[in-house]
Amino acid sequence: MKRTPPTWVHRGRNSGPQHRGRAGGVTPYELVQVQAAATGAIYTADTPYPSAHYGVTVTLTLLLPVANLPVYLFLRIQDVANLYAARVKYGSGTCSLYKKVRGVWTALGSAFDSPAIGSVLRLEMTDSDLEFYDDGVLVASAYDADIVGAGKAGLGGGGGAELVTSTDGTHSFNRLDNFSVNTLRDRSRILIPSRLPTRIRGTPSMSLGGEYGRLP
Repeated sequence: MKRTPPTWVHRGRNSGPQHRGRAGGVTPYELVQVQAAATGAIYTADTPYPSAHYGVTVTLTLLLPVANLPVYLFLRIQDVANLYAARVKYGSGTCSLYKKVRGVWTALGSAFDSPAIGSVLRLEMTDSDLEFYDDGVLVASAYDADIVGAGKAGLGGGGGAELVTSTDGTHSFNRLDNFSVNTLRDRSRILIPSRLPTRIRGTPSMSLGGEYGRLP
């Protein structure tokens, strides 16, 4: 697994309400928000990812039980107007997958409930399959082929000019930690044989089909 370096780039027109670092009990490289209404930010890793098939993982350290203070996971960020996201905020049926294409946000798939504090969240995409996991359990998925470039991975929070709801805000209670990015298998390159071989050497329990033989 590739751990991204602690170098982040702010995207968008909003002033940056988030920071990374050690301060006041904050763990190293934890993403912590400051309290601000109708404000948000997108932060990306400093370089594009080498493959478009990758996943973003983060630990939800804290999430204030207020519905208008979301946090985000991003992947395939081409620029501030073209990306995929998972929007996570407190409540039942309040979270969703999104795409942003040419500056327009569109919800994808079905809404889901907010994860528990301490959950390991994962947003991943292979080919055109976008999936979101909560502690290893798939809770949302969608198929979309609008953005194919690898782009950058990232995190964010709040609202303002560039995120889903402009009136959303940020709060110092919301914290994300242990951000990492790793490559997924490229499904388009998996070769499936047209038929099974007619003879497979090995014991019957090892046979995949057809006629089997014995080990010498």
